[in-house]
Amino acid sequence: MLIGTQTCLRPFERKDIALYRQWMEDSTTVAALYGAPILHYKGEIEATYLDSVAKPDQMLLLMIETKEGKRPVGCCFIKHIHPVHRHAELEQMHIISECQNRGLGKDALGTVLNYLFREMNLNRVWLITHAINLKAIGLYLSLGFIKEGLLRQVHYSGGSFQDALIMAVLKEDWLKLQESGQ
Repeated sequence: MLIGTQTCLRPFERKDIALYRQWMEDSTTVAALYGAPILHYKGEIEATYLDSVAKPDQMLLLMIETKEGKRPVGCCFIKHIHPVHRHAELEQMHIISECQNRGLGKDALGTVLNYLFREMNLNRVWLITHAINLKAIGLYLSLGFIKEGLLRQVHYSGGSFQDALIMAVLKEDWLKLQESGQ
């Protein structure tokens, strides 16, 4: 279990699938994560996904809970953990809409980054986010991520093609940020 100041992160378990399905039925959450509603989403994929893809040495599937009360409020999925090149991709990070704007996302992601850089000795964590998701971009920038690239018109949403950003944070930048007390 990873423990932050406001959140705890624990391994995603089979019992969490029902709650995750419920979250994925929220159009606001799905639009933020995927840029548009997933019309084909039926919820059957999670168990197969957990069984076939979630290998502990290559992927972290984490449930985010409040530190007080242990209420599930989101999840964080880290994939492509590469032990030789020492990098990983932040595939998904979300806090349910009713718990946003309380610092829970920043605390949870900061806790995960601390683990990835200090305990797993990774050198780089990267992600792809929708260019119009200013809230997420602000969060990532506050945690030391920088914009590295633009994927032009990579997804279709709201009647038009939208861009996405590639962002990353390096271990050396993360450690400097932590030393400065931010």
